[in-house]
Formats: sequence, structure tokens, C-alpha cells
Amino acid sequence: MSSPIQFSVDDTSPTIDYQPFADTLSTPSLGLGWNPYYSISGFSNALGTIGQGQSFHVTSLNGASLTIHWHGTGIQLLGNVTDASFVIILDGRLNQSTTFDPSNNILATYQALPDADHNITLQVVTPPIQNPPDSHTLFFDKALIIAAPPPDTPPKYARFSSTRQRVIHRSLRTEFLHFFTFLLLPSQPTGLPFHSNP
Repeated sequence: MSSPIQFSVDDTSPTIDYQPFADTLSTPSLGLGWNPYYSISGFSNALGTIGQGQSFHVTSLNGASLTIHWHGTGIQLLGNVTDASFVIILDGRLNQSTTFDPSNNILATYQALPDADHNITLQVVTPPIQNPPDSHTLFFDKALIIAAPPPDTPPKYARFSSTRQRVIHRSLRTEFLHFFTFLLLPSQPTGLPFHSNP
């Protein structure tokens, strides 16, 4: 049997749903929501600035959350906290992460889940009043997704004889040409000028 497949989803991925938003798009304000942060260049202070170093999303807002939807058998959330905590909702149920390991930057790990669609939400818990401001933070780095390997045999629909493949290829090519012929050739005159290159 093949080994499980692992791949990472970086904090900058558009597949991650940050609430209330993924970036304050101005002077960083951790108390208002999530802000991108880079290990070398720090916070971005202007639109269009390219960050340097490892990226994170950071917040100190109580109730801020991130959600990831995936298909697989497990997930690991990486990051760290400073005087903050969080709750995890996995597939609609509140869960306690027994694998929180701050020394290895592991926020949560879930394995041996059914090979199916899942969603996980991490919700930040911080005090409403922080002294100094933004001193209770959560840094999210990335998620590692664990998925079952593909089947050893190709699916039945992928088994074609070479003759059948040529027929399908020729048919698709003909349909492609018909489609573009329809787009490129003028239809009945409409009173509008038609221009073409000689």
C-alpha cells in the first residue's frame, strides 16, 4: 500500500478563510483582525510592498478565526501563541487539541480521520483589554494536509484502446474547431461593420 500524501497550505493561500478579514490593508492593527507578517521585513506598511522571509498571519483580536476546507485523512496547523489561546471546531464539532506543542510550533494535529471532505476552524481567544495593546497574539504559519494516496490502478474511465483515444481526440479537435469557427466567422449582416485581416 502507498504512503499517505502530505502537502502544505501556506498562510497566504486564498483557500484559507480569515475572519473578520485577512489583512487590515493599512497600518497593521492586530486588534482589528488578521495581518500578514514576514520574518525578515515584518509588517507591510504600504500596499504593493512585497514581504521578505517566512510569512505568517497574526492577530490579537478575540474571536478572530481561520477556516480551511480539505479532502483527506488529517491536518496539522502550525504557528504559535503569545499569551493567547484558541478553540478548534472540526467538522462542526468543538474539539480539544491534545497535540498542542508550542515548542515545535504545532497548534493542532488531527489524524486517522475518514477519507472525506472536512473543515477546521481555529478561533482565537484573547482578553478583551490588553495591556500593552496587541500583546496577546496568535501567529498562523501554515497547514499540513494529509491525504490518502491515489488508487494503485487507474479508474475505469481512463482505460481506452489506442483506436478509441484517436477517435475521441479527433472528435474533440473537430468540436474545438467548430466552436472557434463559430466565434470567428461573421453571422448574418447586422448593419455593423465587420473587420478582418487580409
